[in-house]
Amino acid sequence: MDGMTLILAGDPDLYDGRIFVRGQTENPLCSRKLNSLLSNGSDYQFAILYAHCNVRFEQPDTIAVTIVIQRHPMFITQRADAYDVRCTYPIGVRKVLFLFKIVKVASHVDISELATTNTIVEKGVGPSCSLTVTNEQDQMVDTATVGEVLKLVLAVQPNDTYAILPRNCYAINLETSELYSLTDQAGCAIDPKLFPEWMYLHSWLAVAIFNIFKWPDHSMIRFQCDCSAYIESSPKVCL
Repeated sequence: MDGMTLILAGDPDLYDGRIFVRGQTENPLCSRKLNSLLSNGSDYQFAILYAHCNVRFEQPDTIAVTIVIQRHPMFITQRADAYDVRCTYPIGVRKVLFLFKIVKVASHVDISELATTNTIVEKGVGPSCSLTVTNEQDQMVDTATVGEVLKLVLAVQPNDTYAILPRNCYAINLETSELYSLTDQAGCAIDPKLFPEWMYLHSWLAVAIFNIFKWPDHSMIRFQCDCSAYIESSPKVCL
C-alpha cells in the first residue's frame, strides 16, 4: 500500500477551501484546492502518498498523518479543522486491510499559535498615527490563537485636530514577506468574512474586530495600514 485516500462528504462550504498534510502546504503532492478533488460531483477525495507527504510510522503497525482542512482559500481561520488520520495494517496478514481512525482536533489546539506585532506608521509632520493589536479586554497582545477575537486599533494624535482614515491595510507574513490586502485605497474591507469594515469610535479612532487567522505552516503575522489624517472629518465611502 503506497498511500491512503481520505473521502469527505460533499459540503458546498468546502468548495473554495484547501486540504493539506500539516507541514506540506508548499508540496503540490500533499496540498490541494478542494474544488479540484470533486470525484462525483459531491464527494472530495484526497490521496495521501506515503513516500511524499511526511507521514509518521508508529510501531508496530500504524501509519499516521495530520490533515488540515481550511475553508478560506488562503488562510487558516477559526473555521479550519485538523484531523489525526491513522491506518493500521495487521501484521502477518498477506492481504492488506486497513482501518481509519479519525480524531477531530480543535483548531485552536492543533493549529499552531501565531504572534502578532505592532506597527507604527507616521504620515506627515503634524499628525502621529499608531496601530495596535488588543484583545477583547483592550489589553495589548503579541501572541494569539487562531480564532481568538482581537481588535486592530488605529488612532491619530493630536485628537482634537485630526480625523483618521485607515487605507491599504495588509496582513504580512513575516517568514515569507507575502502581503495580503485587507482594505483598499478607500479604506473598505476587501474580504469582510476575514476582516470587517472599520468602526469609528471617534473621528480620530478606528477599530476593526476580527477573528485572528494565519497562513498555513507560518505563525508570524504583522498588520500594517496607511494612516490618512484629515483636518476635518475623514471621507467614508464604504457601503
